[in-house]
Amino acid sequence: MRSLSAQSLHPGIQPVVATTLNSTQTRADSREWSISEMSRHFGLTLRALRFYESKGLIRPYRFGGARYYTARDRVRVNLILAAKQMGFTLSETAAMLGRIGDDEAADLPLSAKMVRSQIEFLEGQRAAIDTALGQLRERLQHLPAA
Repeated sequence: MRSLSAQSLHPGIQPVVATTLNSTQTRADSREWSISEMSRHFGLTLRALRFYESKGLIRPYRFGGARYYTARDRVRVNLILAAKQMGFTLSETAAMLGRIGDDEAADLPLSAKMVRSQIEFLEGQRAAIDTALGQLRERLQHLPAA
């Protein structure tokens, strides 16, 4: 079952939006980045980056035990975060990334059908959350004040 992060479900807390990297920026900064640079830039933990690597979504190369990320990896992390922001699962994201290959200027390959389906899914989640909130507020009214 799919779920959004708790952070994106609470009003007043802004969900993380993927940092935009266009093809000009990636070519201009073609040097490799360390895992700590990736972590800081994207606001991810080292564990998250290693997890994405273990799932084959990014492929940093290693030298002397250190991981080095290319422009391709940075674009892919950006796309992973964009897909996550839109509520896609990691499996769905992996399938999308598989369709774009190694294109550094790629965007998520979303069809109108996929977008409509995701909108319906998220609206269903919103309705379920609204129902749960209504029930909790009703119960709160019947509880003694603390």
